[in-house]
Amino acid sequence: MLSVLIIVLLSVVIIAPILIPIGITILIVKLVKKSRSAKEISENDSESVPKPPKPKREPLSSSAIMLLIGTAFIVLSGIAFGVASWVKTTPLGRVGIMFVACAASFGLSGFMRKAFKLNGTSVSFYSVGTILTSVTLITAGYYNIFGNWLAVDGAGAGILYAIACIITASLSMLAYNFYKHTAFSYVGISALFFVIPCIIYQFADTFRQAAVAFIIAQTIITAAIFLFRIHDKIPFGKQTTITGTAFSVIFAVISLSYTIRMTFNADIYSTGILALIIGQLVFYGIYFGDKTLIIFESIVSTYAAVVISFMAESSSGDDIGMITFGFVTILVCLAHKFVPQLKNEFTEIYTITAAAAGSLISASAGNNDYFVYQMMPICIMAVISFSYVFSENKGTQTVSGIVSPMLLFYIAIEYRDFFCDISHIRNRDITTLVFSALSLIMTAVAAAFIYLPKYAFSFHAKHPLKSNMIIYSNIYIAAYCLFYVSEYSQFIVFPLIISIVHFFVSNKMKNNFASAGSVAAMIIMTHSLAEHTNHDIVIYTMSALFVILMILSRVFFRESFIIRNEEKLSFDTALTGGAVTIFLMMDGSKNHSFFTLLALAIYIACFIKKNTSKDNASLLLSVSAVLTAFAFINRPFLVSDSEIITDKITLAIIALTGTAYKFIWKNHPTASKCTSTFIYMLSFIGLIFDAVKFHTAGNTIFVLSITTGIMILSFMTKSKTWFTASSTALIFITVYSSRKYLMTMGWWVYLFLAGIILIGIASVNEYCKSKGISIKEQLALKFGDWSW
Repeated sequence: MLSVLIIVLLSVVIIAPILIPIGITILIVKLVKKSRSAKEISENDSESVPKPPKPKREPLSSSAIMLLIGTAFIVLSGIAFGVASWVKTTPLGRVGIMFVACAASFGLSGFMRKAFKLNGTSVSFYSVGTILTSVTLITAGYYNIFGNWLAVDGAGAGILYAIACIITASLSMLAYNFYKHTAFSYVGISALFFVIPCIIYQFADTFRQAAVAFIIAQTIITAAIFLFRIHDKIPFGKQTTITGTAFSVIFAVISLSYTIRMTFNADIYSTGILALIIGQLVFYGIYFGDKTLIIFESIVSTYAAVVISFMAESSSGDDIGMITFGFVTILVCLAHKFVPQLKNEFTEIYTITAAAAGSLISASAGNNDYFVYQMMPICIMAVISFSYVFSENKGTQTVSGIVSPMLLFYIAIEYRDFFCDISHIRNRDITTLVFSALSLIMTAVAAAFIYLPKYAFSFHAKHPLKSNMIIYSNIYIAAYCLFYVSEYSQFIVFPLIISIVHFFVSNKMKNNFASAGSVAAMIIMTHSLAEHTNHDIVIYTMSALFVILMILSRVFFRESFIIRNEEKLSFDTALTGGAVTIFLMMDGSKNHSFFTLLALAIYIACFIKKNTSKDNASLLLSVSAVLTAFAFINRPFLVSDSEIITDKITLAIIALTGTAYKFIWKNHPTASKCTSTFIYMLSFIGLIFDAVKFHTAGNTIFVLSITTGIMILSFMTKSKTWFTASSTALIFITVYSSRKYLMTMGWWVYLFLAGIILIGIASVNEYCKSKGISIKEQLALKFGDWSW
């Protein structure tokens, strides 16, 4: 089984069989409408006097409903009587009784009509007689009264059923002459059409033969009604058209059920059925000028390609099946390209897409013995799809612009693999040559279309590009090809040169974002070349490239990241591509971490342009400041062997970050103060923990000195926040440093000190009350001009 073909065309296999009966139904319905329209026009031309309005149909009375129910009960009782095992009469007697019941029904029908003028009752008894007649005949066949051949389980069962249908049709037509009820004409004609499946049942030994017979019958019925207009030459033309249409659809569905079942084991019969369906859709679509039928024809034709490919697979193998599918889908595409009656926007888009998928499947056969044959469909399809670039339809141009460069890219992959298999050259070298050439070709194609109005104005005026997809597809796939060959090879200079060409061509487009691809490709190639030459220079090479790109970004895109004008949208591709250099700096070492983090900080800051809002600029600078701090924390220089000194430098860097935030958010004083104070406090808390972690005399004195200095400075600046923090820190460090001495004192000393403190507080409180003041008011008075 072709696994690749099944996966790619699963949707076609599922959807096409569903759409085929819908298409046939639409075919017949549209033909009916056209037939009716033609008939109405002829009648209007022939009749000068307008027709009187049709009388309104009277609603069913309760008597009519009761008659219908009674008729149904009698028919059911007759059927039950014919086969009930508990009836003690002989089979011949049962049939005889049923025959007498039929005669009685017809007799009562005539009596009610002639004697009492009860037409409704007469119709009811006549209907009972008609149905019982057919039931009686089949019952007789059930009991082998006509012999073993003309029996329900005999070899002539189909003939028996056909005779029953003919009898029903005859009696129904006779009833129409008596009662002039249209329903009898529909029943009679339907019974005649039922003769067809009965005859097929009689002579077809297998479902395969029956399916072929049904599609032939459907073809004949459709042609008789809509091509030869037989309903205009016979009585009951309207009834024949409607009933024949319904049976035509039923017969087509039966045939299609066989085709669907045999999709993966197709034979000549299933393909013949599809051929008849496609032929009808094409003929009637062209004959009546109906685009809808042509649309369904294109879908069914694609499904037929699937069926044919599985036939080829079963007879010649997977590879031949895949190649066959590619060629057949291309034939379908060519038919809808060069036959004007089969050409519309949908069929062009659909057949191009289907043929592209078929050619890709053919190319993926993977057999070097058939390499030329498996590549022929995709090469042909690449040319065909490119020829649609100047189509009059925008949708077709768009699809062509996507398909043709994609096929060309896949062709390059297949030829690369083929040459690698048959030669002894390194895979990387062949890849570089093949995809460098492909990138150059696609860049040249894009440039040709960009400059087409300048060097071929008259041609451009006659065949304008309604979609620029062909330009964008080629330029973006060309950029991808450059990524594909970015690893080092002895021919790496070629893709480097092509990257430069690609960059300049991309910047001539209305949207230059593709040039970011060529910039990134050049960076990766430079990295590969530097790494191949000397691994130690990679970091310096990438850093130099990064600096150059950031300078170019500031020079050419000083105003904003995107520059818009009436005809062009320009992106800062130097800044976009510069991100690649940052990722290429990483290798896990400390030196590389410093350069990477610092470059990332600069990179984010470079997004700040002249038109960037102040708030967005502050946000970007905030991120940049944090990354800069991390970069200097991971610095490769000024690294001390002493962990105490290293931690002090780290805390100083954090404190400097707070200072940076103070200036970054200066337009928002509250945010500036809160963020900087928060970062300062983190640094100060870290300093306190540093005193605890490295509890030496020198370190403790250093921390106490810093803390005392902060307290003095906060007292001078009247800052409650830092005065509280520094005072608390001094007490904490003093207590922590004296913990060993304090732990040697008796517990009564602590009780004594606690008592003294409480008595002191109480005394001060009592003194304040005697003077008519409170401690809280005094504190507020003393620190009223202090701020947090």
